[in-house]
Amino acid sequence: MPAGGFCRTMDAVTPSGASPPPGRPLRRRAGSLAAAALVLAAAAGAALLALPRIEEGLRQAARERGEVTLALAAQAIDQLVRRFDPIPELIAARPHLRGALASPGSATQVAFVNEQLRLTARAVGASDVVLVGLDGTVVAAASYREGATPIGRDVLHRPHVHSAARGRAAFFHAAGPEGEAGSFHFSAPVLDGIDVIGVVSVRIDLREIEAGWQDLRGEIALADEGGIIFMSSRPEWTFRTLAPLSEARRAEIAAARQFFPGRLRPLDAKLSPLSDGMVRIEMGAGQPGGGTGTADAGGIFLVSSAPVALPGWHAIVLEPLGPIEAQARRVLLGWAAGALALVLLLVALAQRIARRREIERSARAERDRLERRVRERTAELGAANGRLQREIAERRDAEARLKRTQEHLVQAGKLAALGKMSAALSHEINQPLAAIKSYASNAGAFLDRGREDEARENVRRIARMTDRVARISTHLRNFARRPDDALVAVDLRRAVEQALELMEPELRARGVRVAVDAPAAPLHAKGGEVRLQQVLVNILSNAVAAMGEADDPRIEIGITEADGPGGPAVEVTVRDHGPGLDPETADQLFEPFFSRRSDKRGLGLGLSISYNIVEDFGGTLDARTHPGGGAEFRIRLRPAGEGEAAAPLAVPA
Repeated sequence: MPAGGFCRTMDAVTPSGASPPPGRPLRRRAGSLAAAALVLAAAAGAALLALPRIEEGLRQAARERGEVTLALAAQAIDQLVRRFDPIPELIAARPHLRGALASPGSATQVAFVNEQLRLTARAVGASDVVLVGLDGTVVAAASYREGATPIGRDVLHRPHVHSAARGRAAFFHAAGPEGEAGSFHFSAPVLDGIDVIGVVSVRIDLREIEAGWQDLRGEIALADEGGIIFMSSRPEWTFRTLAPLSEARRAEIAAARQFFPGRLRPLDAKLSPLSDGMVRIEMGAGQPGGGTGTADAGGIFLVSSAPVALPGWHAIVLEPLGPIEAQARRVLLGWAAGALALVLLLVALAQRIARRREIERSARAERDRLERRVRERTAELGAANGRLQREIAERRDAEARLKRTQEHLVQAGKLAALGKMSAALSHEINQPLAAIKSYASNAGAFLDRGREDEARENVRRIARMTDRVARISTHLRNFARRPDDALVAVDLRRAVEQALELMEPELRARGVRVAVDAPAAPLHAKGGEVRLQQVLVNILSNAVAAMGEADDPRIEIGITEADGPGGPAVEVTVRDHGPGLDPETADQLFEPFFSRRSDKRGLGLGLSISYNIVEDFGGTLDARTHPGGGAEFRIRLRPAGEGEAAAPLAVPA
């Protein structure tokens, strides 16, 4: 019976004006306290019996968190390996590398290869890219501007260089120069036909990945196939071993200069299974970071591991057990506090409290709870707003970095286009030079014989040949220079003509006929003349490659005015008579590193760079399969204002 009801019954039988017997309230209070103590003891016993189950549940939750962290760490390594594994083979296919390997003493060729490797390293995010001869000497490197450049070093002792020199792509991992976070090396052979003439090696610094692990829960480690911890969120665990190394393995590491032998000491760790199927590891008292081996010192952990993309490698996550045991004790104390609160509630219910006061107390508690929830929600919204501001700042920084990277890729794509046209243009220049030499010899002979009119005709022919060589040289220098960012009025017909002059040797060699349909009056668009030429050269080069061995290779170029959703525009269309575009190719055509060519030439950056250039002009670039056959590329640009004049292209001295 509730205490209030018991008291009301006693009041009913007590005569009016009389007081209850003085001993009865004391006995009632003593009985309530005894019952409360019994309930409290029962709750404490139940809590002690439930402690192992609480710890097991918390360990299971910790293991699930560790598996999430493990999946993130393994995914980061897998993505890194898949991203950089094909890069060395793509770089090794560049033809100018063979020239540097054939003439390592040529300062011009080596300087050109150094700059190409530097631009490539920046584009793909590599720490360094090196070109190595078969004797193991580094011929060129992306880090040629740095003080600690590897050019001239002998790296034949590295297993990945030795393996690639034998014609096999290889992977290698090693410690940094001063023992800091290590690096991955991806290598591939440079081939001349079927002969190996050198090695390309790409180095990836892992410090950023290791730093990113600091934001994840638990301690993370990456162990190689030999049981050596290659990366760890705890620096003192890096380059330690999970088991003692054999003398033969130590000798191999020393010969390859892979790690610092003094740091290759086994971890002093003890593994033991737990009742719930999990594994517990305890670091010894002398272990760095292990302290006395207690949970408070961070030396006792739950272990989870998973394989990564590299054969024999494993990612390991260790969740500290100390916080789990402390949390279990807190839960137990919470249960005890709850039991005590229950006892206090029973004691309170035993008292005669007016209903109004109880309602008022409940109302106050509810009001306090609502106010607390409002304060908590306000704090959460403030924190969310702070995170949003940080994300906005990070997005702006990322966009700025993307723009800088795009500018470098534009220049790299332009130099790649020049490299592909260099042989044909060299032949184009050599022909007028040979004619100039012949006309000069004949003019001297005519002067000796007194035939001055014929000598003057030879001199005029020499002047015309010289003008042709100068015009080719001017186009090359203008095309290779880094353009300004300002947009000016560009004559589309002149841009097309200059792009065709740059492509003329390749078009003539392939027997490609080009038809240009342009209005009589010039059409001007907002853009940059040099960068627009690069877009046209990239599209023409792809059109020539797409037609392959066609019986009648033709390219049709149109320059027109058009109306679009954004208002008036000017368009340049380039159509080839090849096989056209299939749907899958059309979806990926402008993505970086995508190429339709089967000869493995280039990195697949030309159309991606062209797309970004046209977008910078405020225009669009798209492609489709023409109804009459072949692929058609359309460049749509904003027209220049009536008061804007076409900017003349400066000729560098």
